[in-house]
This record gives sequence, C-alpha cells and structure tokens, in this order.
Amino acid sequence: MTQNDPVVKTGVSQKTDPVQAVQELYDAIYQPETSFAVFYCSPDYDLAPLEKALAEKFSGTPLIGCTTAGEITPNGFLEGSITGFTVRSKKLHAEMVLLSLDNLSGDEIRAAHKSLYEKVVGQELCGPPICDYGSCKGLSGFAFLLIDGLSNMEERVVGALSDVLKTLPLVGGSAADDDRFEKTYIYYQGRFHSNCAVLSLVCTTLPFYLFKTENFVGTEERLVVTEADVANRKVTEIDGLPASTGYAKAAGVSEAELDFDFFANHPVAVKLGGDYYIRSITPSKEAFDCSLTKGLKFSCAIDEGVVLSMAKSIDVVENLECAFDAMRQKIGEPLLTLGFDCLYRKSQYRKVDTEKEVAEIMQKNKVIGFHTYGEQYGALHVNQTFTAVAFGKGTNS
Repeated sequence: MTQNDPVVKTGVSQKTDPVQAVQELYDAIYQPETSFAVFYCSPDYDLAPLEKALAEKFSGTPLIGCTTAGEITPNGFLEGSITGFTVRSKKLHAEMVLLSLDNLSGDEIRAAHKSLYEKVVGQELCGPPICDYGSCKGLSGFAFLLIDGLSNMEERVVGALSDVLKTLPLVGGSAADDDRFEKTYIYYQGRFHSNCAVLSLVCTTLPFYLFKTENFVGTEERLVVTEADVANRKVTEIDGLPASTGYAKAAGVSEAELDFDFFANHPVAVKLGGDYYIRSITPSKEAFDCSLTKGLKFSCAIDEGVVLSMAKSIDVVENLECAFDAMRQKIGEPLLTLGFDCLYRKSQYRKVDTEKEVAEIMQKNKVIGFHTYGEQYGALHVNQTFTAVAFGKGTNS
C-alpha cells in the first residue's frame, strides 16, 4: 500500500432484487485489506436475502450499515437503492462494537469505548485532526455512530459517550425506514439488528473535517412546553393549550393544516449556549390526527418548561454551499464525505424545488450517506440538520 494510499471506492445499485443489488455494490466497492466499509440501504428490500448476500459477499470485510429514509449516492439522491463505500489505507484504522439499547447503562457504554480505544490506540495513527475539537490522548480520529432511529435513546447514548470521548469528536445518524416510522435496522457482523447501535472509533492521520449546518433560524415567536411525557418525547400541552392547538396558534394556521410537509417546513427551535437547535415534530399518527390526543411527538429530547421558538428557513442551497466551502478551505478537495441529512430536509428540498441543486452539491463533494431520523454531532443529538465528516487526500506515503 505504498502507492495510491488511500484508496476510496464508492458505489450504488438500484436493482430491486437484493442478491443482484449486493453483487453490483460488491463489484463497485470491494477491495482487499479494507480499513473502513459502510453501506446504507432502502427498507424496501427484503432484508433476509439482503442480509445473507451481504454476509457472503463481504465475508472478512468489517462492514456496517443501516436502513434509510433515502440514500445519498454517487448518482445523487435515490430511494429504493443500496449505496456504500470502502476505504483502504495504512493511514486509517476502524474498530466497531454493537450496543444493544435494551436497558443500556453508562457502564456498558464506557466498557465498549474502552475496548475500542485499546484496539485503535496501538495503531500509532497520531497527529492533529483538522476539526473544531482536538485529539484525545494522542489519538487522531473520531467516533462514528449509527443508531436505531426509533429507539428514543440517542440523547442517552450520545450523552454517555461525550463523557468518555472527551475531546474526540462524534458524528453519525439515526437509522430510518422511509417515512413509515415503524422499524429501523442496523447491520453488524453479517446480521441486521433492531434497537441497537454500532459505535465505531476511526483512527486516522488523513486530514478530516467534521461539520454541521442547518438552514433554520429562531424567531421572536415563543412557545412554552407546559406539559410533556419526557420519556417518550411527547408534548401534550403548549402555552396551557393542547399541544397541537398551541403549536398551530403560534404558527398562524388551523390544526387541519398540520401535515408532514407543514411540520418539515415549520419546525421549532431551542436556544442552547447562544445557538438555535431544531426540534422536529415526528409525523406520527398522533401528529396527523388531532382528534386523538392533540399531543405532538418530537424527534429530540423535550422537557416541561422548555421555551421554544418558531423557526424560519434561510436559503438551503446557499447555506449548504457555505458549509462545504468552509470544509474545502480546511482540507481541500474531499476524497469522501460521510453525510447524514434529515428526512425533513429532503421534504423541504422538494417543497422549494431545490432537490436537484442540493444533490449536485452532495455529488460534487463526494457525499455517501442517507436521510435520517436524526443526526449526531459532538455531544448532541439534533434534528433537521446536515452533519458530516469529510476526508482529505493528505500526502502520499
């Protein structure tokens, strides 16, 4: 591997037959001595034969992946496809572990991190990362998380990880199943799993850059959560009114107008440390049928007494271009960008007719990723955000 290091291969298949789709993906991305391999697939596939084909074709490859709400591929935004990448490099090493989210404790998360850290620290891949965080005990790299998007466990897992990762950055996405909100899957060691997460530590001396961006800002229109089922991220009362009534009043619409597109384009935000973070409303049955409980289920942690702001959109194309321009100023032309883009952002692209432009920006910056049920960045689980880590070319060995 003294020449052409690193080697990055990306691919995609739109074949509906799972065996044929895996074969096409394998032909595009397989390489021996793979350091890091990830795929994202549509939930439309029959997962049993897909799982079997992936395990057979990629036997010996440390492949991880998950189901999506749409795939970000070398061919742009797709649905009903499978996409992925492999990286082969002496300058990158990754170790992974599966975390069951059933009664997951902080001790288990700490033990998993310790096991991974002990495996990667001996790789002697040290050096300053190009990002906003810094290295951790000489380790240059980042943590990468794929997690069940219906588990309601993102904040707990990310919060516990932030305690042990210290200054080592984290990025990732919550698995999805289109817009069904029924069941999502994580792939690890030849099997699909639910109510699980895959944590990876990626140790590398390649230039890399973590970033996030969102195209909403808070307004002066305030809402106060006056009653909530915190464990289930459900708000039952806003400003002393049934939640859907209070939200619709603040948005200046009737409750009958509340639907998937409206929630996607009119989120709320919470202000933390001077910055606004989006809190998306999950399009559950309760969110659509206001005759039920008038409760609103959120995709992020929510609590009683929280002050929310109605959010307004800024230009999504300009916002995304600025984010990628900042990345290029740090690491130059990217070799590969791992990207996690909220399902609601895709809905907004379509509403404002920018889907083609956004997809072209993603292709230009070599993004392989998926549309998510939530995004991870640093110590936070966020909504309606694009989070990413980009790899630069570095110097040849």
